[in-house]
Amino acid sequence: REQMQSIYSLSNASAGLNSACISAQGPDDKWKCNMAPYVYPHISTPFMVMNSALDSWQTSCILASERSSVGASNCAVSPTFKNEKCYCASYGSQIESCCDAHMFSILDDYEQAFMKVLTSSASYNKPGNGAFV
Repeated sequence: REQMQSIYSLSNASAGLNSACISAQGPDDKWKCNMAPYVYPHISTPFMVMNSALDSWQTSCILASERSSVGASNCAVSPTFKNEKCYCASYGSQIESCCDAHMFSILDDYEQAFMKVLTSSASYNKPGNGAFV
């Protein structure tokens, strides 16, 4: 959160972001328009979302038992694994061979939450819009 607020302020991003999104945010939340879930509902042109549901950065952050070395402090320790020795999510590790079913259920939950945010937006169901996830 703090990083996105800083990026917004340091780059004077308000002039380059979606004006409908900026108008919909409170004075302290305009930075959120840098983030897809907040700006997506305000896009009026036909739009095709192309995004992976999970990638190596997300996986290492979701399952991390320590701060990720990928992006330094960009992700915090997962509360689920805070007291466990779970190193299966270390960057470059083969999670298929070292993570148990519980860890994969956490990834499934993340993916379902991602899809819920995407599909619950009115933009998702507008004619001409689509998604490849």
